[in-house]
Amino acid sequence: MRALATSFLVLAEIAARQPSVRQAEIAKELGISAQAVSECVKSLIKAGLVESGGKGNYILTPRGYEYLFTSARELRDLSSFILQEIVAGLRVYTAIASEDLKANEEVSLWMERGLLFAGRRRQGARGKTLSAVQRGEDVAVVEVRELVAPPPGTVTVVKVPRVEKGGSRAVNLHRLKYLAESAEFVAALGVEAKVAIEKAGIACDAFFGSAYACVEAALHGMQVIAVAVEDELHLLLRKLERAGLSYRVIDAKEAGK
Repeated sequence: MRALATSFLVLAEIAARQPSVRQAEIAKELGISAQAVSECVKSLIKAGLVESGGKGNYILTPRGYEYLFTSARELRDLSSFILQEIVAGLRVYTAIASEDLKANEEVSLWMERGLLFAGRRRQGARGKTLSAVQRGEDVAVVEVRELVAPPPGTVTVVKVPRVEKGGSRAVNLHRLKYLAESAEFVAALGVEAKVAIEKAGIACDAFFGSAYACVEAALHGMQVIAVAVEDELHLLLRKLERAGLSYRVIDAKEAGK
């Protein structure tokens, strides 16, 4: 099996580097000896998978391409099987216990505010605890079945003017508070934004590193309000777009009116 795996990797390296192939570079890339690469290349030539046009000159034959393609597909299928059927069963999930739980107890798993919880409710994904825990503690859960990631949340971006343009004083605080009532995660990007949130009596979940926090919260299925000063908008929107998240931008002076 190991010899077959090495042959496949060497063949793939030749395909990527042909026609000028330096065996020493392949050896360094794969972490094997140059002699092992040389022996493998000889075997590939003998099998009709590679042709040699002289020292350092190798190309794959049509048969070699077919072998590489077929082997790659088989490797992909094998990897998929290992990940889905074997590794998934061994993976340890960290959840928060919604109640006191016993060791080796079958539990349900569900998401709340982007966090995974475990308890005795009879619905959703199932798993088994590794140890006894008390309510509110972190619990290791294995043999998880039917756990589905939540759909991404949406992000509402509330644009706040810079301080010289009015800053927090220009924000419609009543409308901002109304928008925040439906949010599960509130972030401030910039001092003006943080002050506006505090003046509106809203709890702020993130200030430092807020752009990254907004992306993570939305990817965990949370509805996000990002109150951002004008200078921070470009960075935030670029990160949201790169993450494939949907968003809308509202001017804080009107705040959605």
